[in-house]
Amino acid sequence: MPDHRALPLSLARTAREYALRLDNPHLQSNEVAISTATELAHAVAEAVWSEALGLLAPVNDSPSPTAATATDNGFVVVATDGSANPNPGPAAWGWYVDETCWAAGAATHSTNNRAELAAVLNLFRATAADDVPLHILIDSKYVIGALRGNRAIKNADLIEKLRAAAAGRHYEVEWVKGHVGHPLNEAVDTKCSDASTATREGFPVDCGPGWTRPRVAVNS
Repeated sequence: MPDHRALPLSLARTAREYALRLDNPHLQSNEVAISTATELAHAVAEAVWSEALGLLAPVNDSPSPTAATATDNGFVVVATDGSANPNPGPAAWGWYVDETCWAAGAATHSTNNRAELAAVLNLFRATAADDVPLHILIDSKYVIGALRGNRAIKNADLIEKLRAAAAGRHYEVEWVKGHVGHPLNEAVDTKCSDASTATREGFPVDCGPGWTRPRVAVNS
């Protein structure tokens, strides 16, 4: 029997509504069947709902996405992403190394570009104490341009904070095309999607474990 706690957030609402419908005696004529089905549906719904809200420890029977966690020179590989749906609208940002080291956040109203900027800014802030060397995978050429000094017209406030956070850090950026199956890009996109959905529907955002990796020595 599959572990229903691993079902995604979108199914949590479906399971819960199904359980509530089964509580209506007009839906079935057999009271025993209603009782049994209701008990099962409630058990599934509660497990799914709790997992969706981050109240249970995640079920990780499958390994993290396959990708190098560090480059040859010791830079930790991290993917960042941001999105707003609609744009502007409920927005979310995220950065991701693996299932033990990631973070996400959301805002009720922002834009896609601001969310993309926030993702990298929050990554720099999360790793600032140990000056972790970073190889950042970014699917936004706008953010890469901002880091490389392109003139800021819109979002100047965030870009200024991003550049200040990046100053003096050991990091390199790599553009990756989004939504083409890159494992880390897909993983961080999922975290953003979950955070955005939770915000849009009024539920708590699973912010993730945060930075959990020890500092990696930089090979000169």
